[in-house]
Amino acid sequence: MKILAVDVGGQHVKALLSGKRTPRRVVSGPNMTAATMVDAVKHMTADWSYDAVSLGYPGPVLQGKPFSEPHNLAAGWVGFDFAAAFGKPVKVVNDAAMQALGSYAGGRMLFLGLGTGLGSAMIVDGVLQPMELAHLPYKKGRSYEDYLGAQGRRRLGDKKWRHVVTDVTQALRVALEADDVVIGGGGAAALHHPPEGARLGSNSHAFVGGFRLWQRLQDPVAPPLTPGHARAPRPKPTSAVFLFDVDNTLLDNDRVIGDLRRHLLHELGPERTQHYFEIFEALRTELGYADYLGALQSYRVHYPHDPNVLAVSAFLTSYPFANRLFPGSLDVLEHAARFGTTVIFSDGDVVFQPRKVERSGLFEAVQRRVLIYIHKEHELHDVERRFPAEHYVLVDDKVRILTAVKKHWGKRLTTVFPRQGHYATAPDVQDYPPADVTIEHIADLLQYDLPALQRAASSGTKRSTAKSKFTKRSRPRRRA
Repeated sequence: MKILAVDVGGQHVKALLSGKRTPRRVVSGPNMTAATMVDAVKHMTADWSYDAVSLGYPGPVLQGKPFSEPHNLAAGWVGFDFAAAFGKPVKVVNDAAMQALGSYAGGRMLFLGLGTGLGSAMIVDGVLQPMELAHLPYKKGRSYEDYLGAQGRRRLGDKKWRHVVTDVTQALRVALEADDVVIGGGGAAALHHPPEGARLGSNSHAFVGGFRLWQRLQDPVAPPLTPGHARAPRPKPTSAVFLFDVDNTLLDNDRVIGDLRRHLLHELGPERTQHYFEIFEALRTELGYADYLGALQSYRVHYPHDPNVLAVSAFLTSYPFANRLFPGSLDVLEHAARFGTTVIFSDGDVVFQPRKVERSGLFEAVQRRVLIYIHKEHELHDVERRFPAEHYVLVDDKVRILTAVKKHWGKRLTTVFPRQGHYATAPDVQDYPPADVTIEHIADLLQYDLPALQRAASSGTKRSTAKSKFTKRSRPRRRA
């Protein structure tokens, strides 16, 4: 499959065909519309044959479409039909996200693109999340882009500008808990040396990211690493790894949703609350996971002047998730850690779900070993790469997930089904084979040690609640 990667910038539009080495470019500027961009790209690539197009757009992108007009180009991008104009399938992402994708080398990576403006994106364990840090306030009434973009560099001079880049990079690395920071864009070359904990990217990585858009991010495509930034060696296998789901397994997510619904009714009213959840369900169907903040962004498109959107956003990001942990959740993690490595194994978006894990205390309870995927049951090869083990224990409230993972790992896996939350009591639970161990509450897992769980995987016999305990253990102590 031949991919044409197009990187749209405030000064130039560049394009490269997969398999080629030299990109082609055309001048952009404040008079370029989406239509003139397509015409220019088609003209300069007339001798190239391609099957699909990846487009890096210099602005926010929502559900594969430009969300607002670009700051440094002409209007006419929002609502434009790129697929019809190119006559090919087109995937549109934020330009910083595309370059980030091409720079990714695993883990939690923050990307900052220094160009005409400021681009930003984050990738956490293979899940890409475009960000819009550029227009957030920084200091003295100016935004991050006002300081880090091309105008900021001209205003401050190179020396002060480099100091600002260092300060912002280090602050964002700590705040977002990034273990890798890549600074790319045309302005990166002016840094001479990257700030501590960061590495310099390359504009060419945008094309790599464009090609990767048509692949799965976890496919074995070697990212372009800079010297001195080699991959970590593969960990040695441990005897056991315990994989814990979050929502309705360790944390009462049904109560969280109930609290959210009450807050929405108070702030938005019944009609708009209903509309929000309709957007939420449509987005979950499209993405395959729950995206509460993404649904709020889409809601804002319908009601751009609703001031209560900010109140809802604050409610979600500052919610006291620690108060919604099931009794004994932290004790169970501590108990399991006696027998093996504990890992959070969840589905979700790349912003809200990690926030939930962090604010609930689960992040530190598993010593920051957190995996969040789009469809986790399809990412078992990545789990084995990161946490190789002789035996796995999966604790999840969704029998569908337990069954899918059991088919892959067989007797190497013990499935534990806590009958908590609405998924656990849904009618379709009866359509799946029983888990190796079934418990009524997560705290009941304190009744089991590793040998007992391993025997359950081998026997194929359903175990139920505390009545089928292998080793009697004390009830969980209460946590403050």
